[in-house]
Amino acid sequence: MMEGYIDTLEKMQLEIQKNQHDYKNILLGIRGFMNKEGVDTEGLEDFLVKNQLIHNEVQLKSGTLNQLKGINLPAVKGLLSTKIIEAVQAGIDVKIKCSEDIEINKVDPFDLSRIIGIILDNAIEACVEQDHPKIEIMILNEQQQILIMVANSCVEPTISLKVGESSKGANRGFGLQNLRDIVRNSDYLDLETTCSNYTFTQKIFIKK
Repeated sequence: MMEGYIDTLEKMQLEIQKNQHDYKNILLGIRGFMNKEGVDTEGLEDFLVKNQLIHNEVQLKSGTLNQLKGINLPAVKGLLSTKIIEAVQAGIDVKIKCSEDIEINKVDPFDLSRIIGIILDNAIEACVEQDHPKIEIMILNEQQQILIMVANSCVEPTISLKVGESSKGANRGFGLQNLRDIVRNSDYLDLETTCSNYTFTQKIFIKK
C-alpha cells in the first residue's frame, strides 16, 4: 500500500539528513512523484539516480522502475516501487519484467498488496546476508491468467509447513501462513512454491 511507500521515503529522509543540509527540499522532491493515480516510476527513478540517493554497490539499473508502467493498479505499483528500492538499498541485484496493461479485477487490491508484500519481504530477508543476492520479479499477462513470480537466491530451504515457524526464526512463518490463507480463501488465486538450484520461487496465478 501507499503507506509502505511513504515509510520508505521517511527512512530515506533520515539518510539524507546525515549527509546533506537540504534534505527537506530533496524529500519534498521525492514526494512530488506521488499522486492520486499512483507513482511516476520513470520520474522517481531518474530523480533517485541523479541525486545519488541510490548509492550501494548494486545500483538501481536504468529502466528498472519504469518496467512497472504497465500495471494499472496504483497501490500495487507503489508497493512494488517501494520494495524494489528497499531491495536495491540492501545491496540486492533486482531484475524485473512486466507485461503491459496489467488489469486485476477479481482480487481485492488490499489482499493483492498483502500477497506481494509478504513474498517480497521474505525474498529480501532471505537475500540480505548472501554474498551475491539476487531477486527476479515477473508480472506477465497470459491468456487465461496473470502470473506474478518472485524468485530469490537462497542457501537453504526458507519455508516450513508449521504455522508460525520458518527457517528465519520464531514467528516469522506467520507471513507465509497468511499468504496461504489468502490464496485458499479465493476462487481466483493459486500459489506454487519451489526451491531448487539455490533459487526459491513463488508464483501467484490470478485467474481472469
